[in-house]
Amino acid sequence: SRPMLKISNLQPVTREFAFLIDKEKEADKICQVAKSVNKDLITEVIILDIYNGEKIPKKMKSVAIKVTIQPIRETLTDSALEEISSKIINAIERNLSGSLREM
Repeated sequence: SRPMLKISNLQPVTREFAFLIDKEKEADKICQVAKSVNKDLITEVIILDIYNGEKIPKKMKSVAIKVTIQPIRETLTDSALEEISSKIINAIERNLSGSLREM
């Protein structure tokens, strides 16, 4: 008999962020860093958009990501989601010298 996959019946939550990072840096790195913040709860990080142009400093690009957070045992409170969000922002600032951009 095959092991049962643990499927949570709790609704996943998505959060979107846009970061300014150095043009030379791989956009995928943002996904890796964001996911590493909480490998249990963050099930997917995808790139929505990469943009450089108007209002973006010359040596930078804007990378928008969508983060899917899947609660395991209980629905996440707003403050728990805020905490995950700020950890993602801090990790990207620290690891990639990125800065959060207003979307």
